[in-house]
Amino acid sequence: MKVLKAIILITGIMFVATPQPMQAQSLKRLQKKVNKCFQKKDYQCAADNLKRMIKKVDDSKRIAVYYNNLATALRRLDKNQVAMRAYDKAIEHDDSRASFYIHRGSLAAKMGYNSAARADYLTAIELDEDNRSAIMNLASLYDEEGEYEKAKKLLEDWLEQNPKDYQLASNLANVKKDMGNETEAIADFDKLIENHPDEAILYNNRADAKLKAGLYEGALKDVTKAIELNPDYLTAMVTKGQILLNLDRKEKACELFEKAVEEGIDPEEVKELQQCD
Repeated sequence: MKVLKAIILITGIMFVATPQPMQAQSLKRLQKKVNKCFQKKDYQCAADNLKRMIKKVDDSKRIAVYYNNLATALRRLDKNQVAMRAYDKAIEHDDSRASFYIHRGSLAAKMGYNSAARADYLTAIELDEDNRSAIMNLASLYDEEGEYEKAKKLLEDWLEQNPKDYQLASNLANVKKDMGNETEAIADFDKLIENHPDEAILYNNRADAKLKAGLYEGALKDVTKAIELNPDYLTAMVTKGQILLNLDRKEKACELFEKAVEEGIDPEEVKELQQCD
């Protein structure tokens, strides 16, 4: 199971300067409440207080930030349709921020609205042509949809200007693997691991490339190293299970699949579970 690094931006809460003077005090208190709500993972509390903040201001750019943060809270409550409307409101009030389009695009992609996600990522790049998050997410979307040449060019262009960005270099190697160029992808991962020997994601992704190439023992060695570096790496557990299936070790593979799901990975990402019935 590869990890094609993409940014799903639901973690960053934006802040804005506060108006003066009485309104400022009220908004400051509410902002403190919102911050505490997020810290406690009480997202309904965060959403309720953000709605109060929206009603207290009439500055469009400030309202846009509050709607964006409201969408963050709603996503964590799994209220994706309502979150999407909050992102729409954020962009309606301020259509100049690339980050708003990236956030909305990531939610659209999660909900399966790939055309909408693509449009949002492209708009973000128009607003900020060097926006790494937008480039990363758009390349991941292209790869998912089988538009490998577009993904490859987007990542190559970025890496030409940012050659030390090993995460996007790893994404490029994944795209090459998906294009059927497993040997080239493995060679790319070899170089990346030489320079970043403690990055579990690189071992997992090289294991996935070796799995696709039929190099099962080498893949098993790599994914074992990934889990050694990060014992809580659920994607690597799934990768190891996939490798073990190909080595006719179904019982152990199914144990790993079930453990990964129990610990939080999306069951839809583990299609091999069907073989464990």
